Parts: sequence; C-alpha cells; structure tokens
Amino acid sequence: MRTVPERLRWRRYRLGLTQKEVAQRVGIPQTLYEEMERGDCREYPAYAVDKLAVLYQVPVEDLLDEYSRFLYDGPVDQMWRARERLGLSRKAFAELAGVGEKSVRDWEMGRKKVSKKSWERLKKFLIV
Repeated sequence: MRTVPERLRWRRYRLGLTQKEVAQRVGIPQTLYEEMERGDCREYPAYAVDKLAVLYQVPVEDLLDEYSRFLYDGPVDQMWRARERLGLSRKAFAELAGVGEKSVRDWEMGRKKVSKKSWERLKKFLIV
C-alpha cells in the first residue's frame, strides 16, 4: 500500500500541478502541503484532506492510509464505541493497547492522540 505522501504526489503529478498550485487551488498554506507530501505531518488536517479530495476528484479514502483515516474519522468515538461493544473496562482496554488506563481515558476525552503503535494493537477491535 502506498503512503499518504506518495498518494498525494501521484495525484498532483497526474494533474501536472506544482505544490504551490495545489496549495493555491485548495486554499491551504503551501508549507502545509509540502509537509503533507514529505510525510512530516503527524496528522493530516481534515479540512485540507477534504479540499484535496475535491481537487483530485477522489474519495478521502483514496488519499489516506488506515491510520490517517482512523484519525480523520474521529478516534474519540471509535475508541469509546469499541470499548463499550467489547464490554471492557478502561483498564482492560488499556491492557489490549499496551498502555495505562489514563491513556484510554485521555483518548476517549480527546485530550491525547492515539499513537500509531497503540492503534496497531487495537485496530482489529475498532470500527473503522
């Protein structure tokens, strides 16, 4: 599977655009787009991804990898629903993720981002 930066570059190349032209057309800072194509973003901003999907005439799913899509779709609700569906306490869910109970609480309250490593452990339990 291609990375998000590779997907973005490929779409841009197909339209024959420069990074500057893409940024101008979708109304985002050029530096942000450059960071997205380099893979320097820890999380791809939903507002930018939505605009890029329109420009490239593709669904958002075609631009993002699984983890980025998880972040895009709202991890707070996904984490809480998964834990409730499984009937697990925060502590038990934390053990599945290999983190402390406080991390799960912070995830569910939107105070902390789920790391890719934790997401890898939990993705089979999440509704993505």
